[in-house]
Amino acid sequence: MKKIFDISVYGRIAFFLTVSEKVLKTVEFEENGDNNLIKKMMTACWNWCGGQSIPAYALWKLFESEEDMTISDISWKYKDDAIKAPVLKVLVTTIMYTIFHALKREDIENIPESIESVDDSTAVTDLLRYAQKCKAINKQWLSKTFEYFLENFHTNNPESYGKTIDRKNLISKFL
Repeated sequence: MKKIFDISVYGRIAFFLTVSEKVLKTVEFEENGDNNLIKKMMTACWNWCGGQSIPAYALWKLFESEEDMTISDISWKYKDDAIKAPVLKVLVTTIMYTIFHALKREDIENIPESIESVDDSTAVTDLLRYAQKCKAINKQWLSKTFEYFLENFHTNNPESYGKTIDRKNLISKFL
């Protein structure tokens, strides 16, 4: 996966989101509110990648907020669940990576503490490590999916956002 930086920013995020969608299909959370919040967060990330004007701090607030239930809370709740914990780690890595790039794109200097440690290399490593712990992911699917993104979202500039993403098209191809 060393060629990941030959893929545009939107392409890399869409790759992360596609992997997240794949692993999320394998679990159902007991509380309906958890499922709804996860769907809402995933939709917001896909919409941001699709070119919709969603402020970076709005994405972050869905991820982590003191007032409302967030993805961080859900992740903490299932931290000891052998099936759900790695799925949520894939999801959290994807969301943090999306927020990181949204903040970067908006040139925001006051980065929330939970996002400060995010960088491209670590996010890729974490995504692959956690994804391989999920039963829905095998190396063949991961390789095929990665090759598609490399071919369709190639860039010579790893900082380029590239073309916006069509969620429905990607979901129909890989899920």
